[in-house]
Amino acid sequence: MVNYVARPRWEHWLHTYGAALTPALERRISWYGVYHLVNEINQFYLEQRQDAVQHTVARLEALLANAAEA
Repeated sequence: MVNYVARPRWEHWLHTYGAALTPALERRISWYGVYHLVNEINQFYLEQRQDAVQHTVARLEALLANAAEA
């Protein structure tokens, strides 16, 4: 979800689908996002796509910074 829904819209997006954004769900969403981005970085690295690696590392850093602020 972190890849296609902006963080400020999570609560509304989840409500639309009948779910509540609890602290536990927020942590799971964030950690799944971390997992997904690390996996993408690995795949791009194996494909020798350094531009994509750098872009995805920046996205991961932003996600981790946001998680640390929460």
